[in-house]
Amino acid sequence: MGAKKEVSRIDRRVKRWMAKWVISETPRELYLEDPTEGLKDYINDMESSDALGVHSEHLATWHLAMYEQMALNSIHEFSELSLASTYYGYMLKFESAFVTGGSNSPIVPSTAALALSLAAIANWPVEFKARFDIILNGLDTALLDLKHRQSGKLFHHFWFILQLYAKSVNRKIDVFQYARPETPSPYEQVLEQWDTPDQSLLDALVSQMADFHLFNAATPMHDEIFEFDYEDRMLFPYEVLTLLRTREWHSLKNPTAFEHPLMQHPLSKLPLQLTEPETTLLDEVVRKFNLEQFHISS
Repeated sequence: MGAKKEVSRIDRRVKRWMAKWVISETPRELYLEDPTEGLKDYINDMESSDALGVHSEHLATWHLAMYEQMALNSIHEFSELSLASTYYGYMLKFESAFVTGGSNSPIVPSTAALALSLAAIANWPVEFKARFDIILNGLDTALLDLKHRQSGKLFHHFWFILQLYAKSVNRKIDVFQYARPETPSPYEQVLEQWDTPDQSLLDALVSQMADFHLFNAATPMHDEIFEFDYEDRMLFPYEVLTLLRTREWHSLKNPTAFEHPLMQHPLSKLPLQLTEPETTLLDEVVRKFNLEQFHISS
């Protein structure tokens, strides 16, 4: 099946799934109402801090779905994407703090990759670096522990995003000491030529990445693992958008349009700059958490 037909097929599937998901009672309860109440309960001393990372991840999932539902209906409004990025960032920060404190709070590499990418898509370079540092340190801690856990072998795009940023700022990552994918991917060539000025070459590299994304946008059978097998990630090429934003941060030109059909999809839109959202409840949670964990008052 050609890429255009494949994008169209997945688009129909994702639209059906998303339309049902956002109006169903169970997702709303699990991903919006319950975690919101959990944050309130923490502030009111009715719940410990243990679930703050999970609450943040669930709220991020909800807001990302809200953004995608609007985009799929040609409404290009980015406040929900900004909220999703913010909550994913605090998921990383909470879970990292728990690990530092001795707890076992692992996250999945693909979730870490999405959390990192959303800072790039939002055009928050300082926040991106902070998340990168958390994830890089987490390779050797219980956060990811990819010297011992085999999950690092499953996600090419996780390693691509880490190595891309490292190359762009001349930092070294000894990736060979960790569990990594054993099969080739287009990302190796992209890493070699991420900063090419050749727009035709860049378009070809992006097309290879987009093909890889589509191939992995499938529902696994039995013991299979696909990198973008959740509906909210099937047509959201966040790893490609991270490449384009990284180039922007280094004053490199990107094409104004791409040949690949995935990069013409509404979920492939790269915003100029997202405003950090107002998160009054989360701000209260963070103040209390910082005081409890680090004795920092603000």
